[in-house]
Amino acid sequence: MVQTSSIFTIVIAILPLLLILDGTLGRVDAIILILTFFVYIFWLFSKKERFTKTYEDNQIPVIKEFKIFIKDLGRVILGISFLLLAAEGIVRSASFFAESLNLSIALIGILIVGLGNALPEIYFAIASARKGRTWMILGNLMGSVIVPATLVLGIVALICPIEVPDFSPFAIGRFFLIISAIFFFFFVRTGRKITKKEALFLLGIYITFVLVEILTK
Repeated sequence: MVQTSSIFTIVIAILPLLLILDGTLGRVDAIILILTFFVYIFWLFSKKERFTKTYEDNQIPVIKEFKIFIKDLGRVILGISFLLLAAEGIVRSASFFAESLNLSIALIGILIVGLGNALPEIYFAIASARKGRTWMILGNLMGSVIVPATLVLGIVALICPIEVPDFSPFAIGRFFLIISAIFFFFFVRTGRKITKKEALFLLGIYITFVLVEILTK
């Protein structure tokens, strides 16, 4: 299942790049992305028994489970509220820094906004690793690729088609995205885990990407 999810993640990561090759991510492309998301969700739920077996011994009383649900729901709503406010601030700050430092908005988006967007995933992965919940780490990382690349991008393009007449500013990012996705799949496929050396190698790819982006802009 991990290997299948890895393949699906790589395909989804590359799919928007293929759809926008004509310079526009239109409404038809948006529908394709959204349908791809629901296909993945349908496939994921068809494998639900593999997840329930892991936690079937940890039964929680109904009343306690309901209280936990209400508490978590409140946290989710509060978190979404903060995210909406933060998103507005990030967009304005990115535009300000791009104009002040005379940098392209694409570079600011790839480096600063992209890194800021990844911070919650980094924190979640570290917290899950400390608790020994490796499946949560893998699921979170795959979800952080699949949801934005399909559902989020699809909804945005459905409301307002995205036009990118010149794709050259994103050529380097596209190259490193494909390379990192291939190595990630290779590492997961070989030992069904990512070792510290492999993690350092992936981190090295990101550092190289950042340096190349800065030096070429």
